[in-house]
Amino acid sequence: MAHEEGQRDRSAAHRRDEAKERGELARDRFGASLGIERHMGARADKLLLNSKDAAAYLSIGARTLWEMTAPRGPVPVVRLGTAVRYPVADLKALIETMRIMPRKDSLP
Repeated sequence: MAHEEGQRDRSAAHRRDEAKERGELARDRFGASLGIERHMGARADKLLLNSKDAAAYLSIGARTLWEMTAPRGPVPVVRLGTAVRYPVADLKALIETMRIMPRKDSLP
């Protein structure tokens, strides 16, 4: 059984590599996207991300993102009707503002 799972993993990785060479998203045999490409590969050119994609972009959970979303926290949003979207430019700026730099006295 473990051998079959390993074989399946290798074939999924192989399909991902082939799709990457062709410049498309890798799909499994049912048409579902494989790997992180689903989150950012197809969304790289988007200006706004939904909460699931924004959480993946920041490498945090959806609940953590919700807790950090304005007005509760520092993450700005755009509301389109009932839809909540996160501007990619603001997510990038948030990453820069939350970066912690080492103290000068701790450098060798």
